Amino acid sequence: MQRTRMTLSLLIGLAALGGAACSSNASGGDGSPIAATMTDTSVTLDPTSATAGSITFTAKNDGTITHELYVFQTDLAPDQLPVAEGKVQEDVEGVEFVSEVEDIAPGTSKPMTVDLAAGDYVVLCNIPGHYEAGMRAPFTVT
Repeated sequence: MQRTRMTLSLLIGLAALGGAACSSNASGGDGSPIAATMTDTSVTLDPTSATAGSITFTAKNDGTITHELYVFQTDLAPDQLPVAEGKVQEDVEGVEFVSEVEDIAPGTSKPMTVDLAAGDYVVLCNIPGHYEAGMRAPFTVT
């Protein structure tokens, strides 16, 4: 009976250790999600940087209309991305689309997990006119 308890304790301990190892690469330096708070005229990130790997953004819509959250890798300034018909172009040289989460209703949140390499990124809302209204933020991955 005691041997069974010891084996069970060992298995539980190993499972907990394995779970911690899997989650240590989750997001910001401390493993917590990157808060991406959207209003109708801004995107604010906290923190504004993370280490390379699997990064989770929690997109929270504090605005009054539906938004979406896009991640682009680029060396361009956040306010200098090429725009056509009110949207950032996804298929032009120097701007690489990475991922998106759409249809974030007012007062709701949605997660987005992406694997990011070291580099410079812009996180934005790509609904027509929203990027130009100021819904963008720089993000750095080291």
